[in-house]
Amino acid sequence: MTLIHTKNCEVDIVHIHGRLDANTASKLEAVVQTALDSGARKLLLECQGMVYVSSMGLRVFMVAGKLLASRGGRLAFAGLNPQNSQIFEMTNLSKLFPCFADKDSALSELARS
Repeated sequence: MTLIHTKNCEVDIVHIHGRLDANTASKLEAVVQTALDSGARKLLLECQGMVYVSSMGLRVFMVAGKLLASRGGRLAFAGLNPQNSQIFEMTNLSKLFPCFADKDSALSELARS
């Protein structure tokens, strides 16, 4: 898995490429924690390149969302493929966190909030 952390104005963006599973979830957790330690309040996980997500990856999403919410922040997702969208629907993550078709739509919405 490859992770790229960028920033667009006040939104931290983490691009996820590859498999997010038990072997790689700790890498994402570390990148998210670094962003939070740097004061991130809006975090966008760009998942267009994420080909698979396991329950360990979903746990990282939940923990990040809770930490951001406790700080008055927001977590959002962009670019979920059909398989991952289905997982988000089945686990109700799509009801907890906003999911957008693409990064630009997500950034536009996050900039307004």
